[in-house]
Amino acid sequence: MQLPHRWWLLAIDTQFDDYVDAPQLEYFRAVSREIDPGDGVILCTPSPAWVGAGSGGATKCNDTIEFFNREIVRARGAQIRVMLSGDTHHYARFAERDGGRQLITCGLGGAYLAATHELPTELELPPEASRVRDPSPPTAYDLAARYPDVKTSRRFASGIFSLPWRNPGFWALTGTFQTLMTLAVLYGLVSTLADDEKRGFFGKVASWAPAIGIGVVLVLGGLAFARLQHPRQGPKATVAGLLHAVAHLGLSVGWSLAVVWLHDHVLADGQVGDWTTLAIVVLGSPLAIGFLDSELVAVYLLLASRAGINLNEVMAGQSIEDHKGFLRMHIDREGVLTIHPIRLDAIARAWTAQPDGAPHEPWLTPASPLRPARMDVPIAVTRS
Repeated sequence: MQLPHRWWLLAIDTQFDDYVDAPQLEYFRAVSREIDPGDGVILCTPSPAWVGAGSGGATKCNDTIEFFNREIVRARGAQIRVMLSGDTHHYARFAERDGGRQLITCGLGGAYLAATHELPTELELPPEASRVRDPSPPTAYDLAARYPDVKTSRRFASGIFSLPWRNPGFWALTGTFQTLMTLAVLYGLVSTLADDEKRGFFGKVASWAPAIGIGVVLVLGGLAFARLQHPRQGPKATVAGLLHAVAHLGLSVGWSLAVVWLHDHVLADGQVGDWTTLAIVVLGSPLAIGFLDSELVAVYLLLASRAGINLNEVMAGQSIEDHKGFLRMHIDREGVLTIHPIRLDAIARAWTAQPDGAPHEPWLTPASPLRPARMDVPIAVTRS
């Protein structure tokens, strides 16, 4: 889109952090014939690849952006002055050190709020690991603003302990898992302790097959979950995933041993004791142990987020709907682009219908007035 006073808005699809495909390049090469030297470009990307690449993370997507800059923008003598992205549900602005370029993430229209307290404070772009031929000169960027602020973001992350209450369906899921795991462990314990010589060693080992099968699935799930946000994380994610899985297994085994003790020392009265024990497992596992299992996930998410693992999930698990935001931009007659970051600390939860309103008025309006405010200073950017 050609904007007033020699500004352009270009938006690219980086194919799941892979590459800019040939049809896109052909299209943008045709568009770029209208771009003149000295023009300013606002580049929109699917994700803020500059954050990870500039702080020592993955560079592939940022290499794609750098390639696009070289082939389309710099080739015409223009400059990318602003890069915009959403995808991550917070606001973060990195400003060029000793310069005017801006890297802005504003994904505050997303379904849940994302953390800001683990953002890097400075970036180096393009990174040394970049594989792009003839890249732009290395440039330093500093974190200039974020929303929510660090204190608020940390407080929100700690709210993950409300997980079973905020998400009863997850409580039901962990309760179901613990019931199945407890029954499998009890089956293995009873079979192992039973005085049945006919079963033999291998027969008793086979009785643990259900518990072993569930345990393997849990370990693989824990490893996969620890790599959910960054699939190529190193040993740190592996250790975190294994410890997470072992903690769930330990809870199941501990509860199973407690059930055996109850059966043998408290409910040891024959048939009635057996049925009471089964009722404790079927009812107690989903409610009490499922709740503890949900809180175990919350403990993992909080600790893992502080280690840079599953940082997205510690916030996604809470579905914080407030704290929305957006950008408004204005280009003046001198060609200066001013970006106004606007926040809404609280969203509308009640609406008033206006079926008889004027054609230009909305059908629904907030029952209480929204209270917009700035989440950053107005950001003035020149074309060069």
